[in-house]
Amino acid sequence: MQRKLVQQGSSTLMISLPSKWLKEHNLIKGSSIELNESQNEINIFASASQAKKKLKAKATLKESSSIGKRILISLYTQGYDQVVLEFHQPMIKEIEKTTSQLIGFEIISQEKNSCIIQDVTGVEDSDIDVLIRRLFLLTKNMGSDCLTAIKDDDKEILEQMEYRDNDINKFSYYCQRLLAKKGYVEKEKIIPLYAIADSLEEIGDEYKKLCRKIMKNELKLNSKEIELLSRINNFLDYCYKFIYTMKEDEANKISEKYSEFKKLFEKKNSINKELLNNFEIISKRCVKIGRAFLPFLSNIERN
Repeated sequence: MQRKLVQQGSSTLMISLPSKWLKEHNLIKGSSIELNESQNEINIFASASQAKKKLKAKATLKESSSIGKRILISLYTQGYDQVVLEFHQPMIKEIEKTTSQLIGFEIISQEKNSCIIQDVTGVEDSDIDVLIRRLFLLTKNMGSDCLTAIKDDDKEILEQMEYRDNDINKFSYYCQRLLAKKGYVEKEKIIPLYAIADSLEEIGDEYKKLCRKIMKNELKLNSKEIELLSRINNFLDYCYKFIYTMKEDEANKISEKYSEFKKLFEKKNSINKELLNNFEIISKRCVKIGRAFLPFLSNIERN
């Protein structure tokens, strides 16, 4: 859609807004709107105080369905405000557990074979940058505490990792929801930010799986494996530093360390196969985060 600039006074240029859009958002003379500047773009949004269309979805799950949890999470992260679930088997406990990980979502109505889940808070005032940093720190701390608990054979801390992973899930899903609902000032960073939120959630899952195996006495780490876990944690820290410095030398560290890990994973040596799989997934997700933000290196000029 194109609009011509109209001269207003000696130094001001103005444009008209589509009447259909104005009516949809109940905007009249004197109403406030929001402008977000992003390089060569200006995005116009109806004010948060204006009425907004709520996204609603209804899903009917088959009796043999095992993906109810994933459907609910997917609708949440895509920005839906209300979800009606109909099911043909007792699923409410799983739905309640999943809903508890979705910030702002609550079950507002429940029957034997259906329920209504709705956003009861809204997301307008949340800061995506603060949440992404918080998500990073939660994941880094989980890895660090996991390593300490393994060294000290601290079963109590290992058991807590299940709850720590739930916190990471909450922030990851919420970040993805915010990006779907609000977007981001720098539009070109929306997909990379999704990559961070999604990858950190998967990394948290791998730490949880590792601790779960140790708790069940299915796995015991030797000194080489503990050292490798420490190096994996440092690798995640390199990614964190890169995202918040955008320096080329930090990006080079990620590339160099990943090459070292790949050679180590290929040799396998005395590393437990299941453990190796955990570490390999974590390292790949770290690389995914780093690669997503390569176009934003401080020494790259973008027009």
